[in-house]
Amino acid sequence: MKFSPFHLARLPALCFTIACGSVAFAHHEEGISHEVAPAVVEEVVQTDTVASPSFVRDAAPEATPVSVVQLREQGYAPGQQVTMRAQIGGRKMPWLNGVALMVLVDAGSLAACTTGTCGTPWGFCSAPPDKLHQHTSVVRWLDNDGKPHRVSFHQIADIAPLSTVIITGTIADVGDPRALVIDADSMFLEDRGPFAAMMDKMKEAGTDPYAMSPKPQS
Repeated sequence: MKFSPFHLARLPALCFTIACGSVAFAHHEEGISHEVAPAVVEEVVQTDTVASPSFVRDAAPEATPVSVVQLREQGYAPGQQVTMRAQIGGRKMPWLNGVALMVLVDAGSLAACTTGTCGTPWGFCSAPPDKLHQHTSVVRWLDNDGKPHRVSFHQIADIAPLSTVIITGTIADVGDPRALVIDADSMFLEDRGPFAAMMDKMKEAGTDPYAMSPKPQS
């Protein structure tokens, strides 16, 4: 079983693995490879999940948030509690449909593509791959069994590419020190960002702006 193939923001010479429970979410520079554990993905796809209203907060947390770069520079360890501010992006498709997993990029530290040639400026395609990696992190929302909820982040919050969010959670142990993965306890939508209006217009026109998001399949 595989995740459907799709192209994310290019990350030349870089491959890292993000554990989704025991699912490995691996991506490469060209034509993405997603080899996963069949039983786990099947359970993720088939298990009904009701989003917890308490996960999306109406107010910012009291703790002062750090950025992705600040967190990497300070150092972090599995089990560490963190509060982080970042923007949704760093890839062409920063979230999955039907799985509570998304990619965040350091807010304000990278210039979004403004040439208009890539079509997805939130992917930061012009950023050097190594620098982009240092400015990105992954957020998961897990259920009581330690598996990703069967719900997309855009289904529980009115987010858009480059929306600014504040995540409170725990550093996950995914077996790769290069990968910064946070198991979120809560999320606060601080700013919907510059592409929110575009997403709203697509919805008003009857177009699903999330239709091209990758999703697990048999």
